[in-house]
Amino acid sequence: MAKIMIVTYNKIPGIPVGRHENGNVVMYSGVYYCLAEYTDISFGGTDQNERVELKKNFVADVRNIGEAYVYVGNRRDDAKELIHSLLKDGKKVHMVACSCDNETKQQFALKLSIPLIESDCNGCLTCDRLFRELA
Repeated sequence: MAKIMIVTYNKIPGIPVGRHENGNVVMYSGVYYCLAEYTDISFGGTDQNERVELKKNFVADVRNIGEAYVYVGNRRDDAKELIHSLLKDGKKVHMVACSCDNETKQQFALKLSIPLIESDCNGCLTCDRLFRELA
């Protein structure tokens, strides 16, 4: 069975920063990401060894997921890049977004024909709920 991935640059209370797995769901939280075909992923807030391990895990996880939930907030350019890359790889993508600049986010989701899940500001509560419910 394909795994489900949740990605947010915000820290989720009660979930370790970085990669955390719960059943069939893998969460990347509290990491800053930008993609270049998954090979040049830049994660901030961690030391060099942790960054290398996160990159390796992320690439492997992307291969094994069927769908992803990506939080789109103030750092929406990186999130949009990730969404485009996942769609290009044939993954089902759900956009999780707060209401800040809501019209722009809605238009982006509509243009790509992806579901938009409304979230709290910063998405922490929503991503945490998804992480627990989808496991």
